Amino acid sequence: MIDINFIKQNPDEAKKLFAKRSCKVDVDEFLSINNEFNTKKALIDKLKFDQKNSSIERAKEIKKEILNLKQVVSELEEKRNRMWLLFPNILAEGTPEGDSDEDNVEIKRCGQIPVFNFNPKAHDELGKNLKILDLERGAKVSGSGFYYLVGDGAELSHAVYEVARKILKEDGFKFVIPPVLASQRTFLGTGYFPFEPEGNYKIENQNLYAIGTSEQTLLAFHDNEIIDYDELPIKYSAYTPCFRTEAGSYGKNSKGAFRVHQFHKMEQIIFCDPKDSEKYHEMCLSNIEKLLSILEIPYHVVRVCV
Repeated sequence: MIDINFIKQNPDEAKKLFAKRSCKVDVDEFLSINNEFNTKKALIDKLKFDQKNSSIERAKEIKKEILNLKQVVSELEEKRNRMWLLFPNILAEGTPEGDSDEDNVEIKRCGQIPVFNFNPKAHDELGKNLKILDLERGAKVSGSGFYYLVGDGAELSHAVYEVARKILKEDGFKFVIPPVLASQRTFLGTGYFPFEPEGNYKIENQNLYAIGTSEQTLLAFHDNEIIDYDELPIKYSAYTPCFRTEAGSYGKNSKGAFRVHQFHKMEQIIFCDPKDSEKYHEMCLSNIEKLLSILEIPYHVVRVCV
């Protein structure tokens, strides 16, 4: 979440950022509400001080004034925080501008895409033929968007994740098995809510949601804690099932085991000094490239546009 002081000190820069990120929050309105909130909150503190040095009658009047102001302050704070939660992250320098994947900037390309002298089969057809991927039974049991990995398919999946885990362990990551259900506070604190909450499965009658990535519960591991600077960087990895409703039209035409409701994912998270974030971002990228190289999968690295 962006520090309010950044918005106060750089309103024009904030407006440009919000425009680039399609954020509809009115910066001037936000600053006005925040200013009113701070002013009235300070007034409450002043009235409390005056109350101690006032007559009994005046103290009663001040008490009513404070109660009324507290209601106003509470409403202002709620309105301010609703707007605050919509603030986008500050963009890294050199982030390209664009509207689609075609505007992404390719940084490098590694490996050769194989050329076959026959028409290669799609993964879902291969998986069915080899009896290692069962989409039909997944749909029968859980509905569309679910599948079974069977036999060699399940073992191959586990083996790939184990290779990834070992790469991260060698790089100093501590392996974690986190919860796969998390509270609304966790989703808000990690920046996933209030954006598209319909994309997450909610547990009925409970303040719990199924995670769409273990990033959510890994980041919340140190919620409401102060980390000693000398402990940085702290590196965590996790391998968990993840759940997404895939609400909306994006990816609706994907076939097979893509854009499904349940899948497994290996995550890497680093708590570090902000000035070192680019360095550790490159470390995470390097780990991904190591895995792709070991698996001999051709890939390219792109700088994603905004």
